[in-house]
Amino acid sequence: MLVPLLVGPILEELIFRKWIPNTFQDVLGRKRSVIFSNLLFSMLHFDWFIITYFANGLIYSYFYDKSKDIKVSIIIHILYNLCVFLLTFF
Repeated sequence: MLVPLLVGPILEELIFRKWIPNTFQDVLGRKRSVIFSNLLFSMLHFDWFIITYFANGLIYSYFYDKSKDIKVSIIIHILYNLCVFLLTFF
């Protein structure tokens, strides 16, 4: 339970909201690098909810870009995963 609720969101936010967009923004521009990163994020989940993952990734990216604090998107991602967990298992 710890991995999908805490470890996953922390790693995913660091990689897909911070590292990848910041790495590619000089080449692609900020918007395209965010879209590219979120396409990767959604495809690497390997299931049918690609559009949901992409949309959520854009939301996480928005809050990261506005706040300039990765902890904000990490907290939102953790809360989302917790809601999905609670709705799915209870």
